[in-house]
Amino acid sequence: MEKNKLPKTYEEACVLVGERPMNEEEMAKILRPDEIARRKLTTIAKALNGPEWEPDWYDCSQAKWHPWFWIRGMRFGDSAYDWLAFADSNYASSLAPAGIGSRICFKSEALSDYAAETFPDLWDQAFFGDDERYPNIR
Repeated sequence: MEKNKLPKTYEEACVLVGERPMNEEEMAKILRPDEIARRKLTTIAKALNGPEWEPDWYDCSQAKWHPWFWIRGMRFGDSAYDWLAFADSNYASSLAPAGIGSRICFKSEALSDYAAETFPDLWDQAFFGDDERYPNIR
């Protein structure tokens, strides 16, 4: 897929995969913010990977790329500075550093990088939801 045709929003991803965007107000009644974000990222991954590629979890030779983020927290007096920053993309068949894997994966490093750089707010929401301990991340 050419870079200028890649989805820039969740709604564009829905069009590409033929799904109706979720009604977030209704979903928020039964799902946490992090669950809504993960569902959106799953749709975005489907759109970016295209209909011809699906992760085969039984094929250890198939690379499955996922974004890698740095999560930092600093305290200066009464102020907290927390942030989530895209660092790189990695791939693995079954190994994930720090024991954290992701079923939201991409068929190439370039697509994984694009997803991390284009949708940072969704990744942030997927990691932290509405956790009040991290007010400065958003």
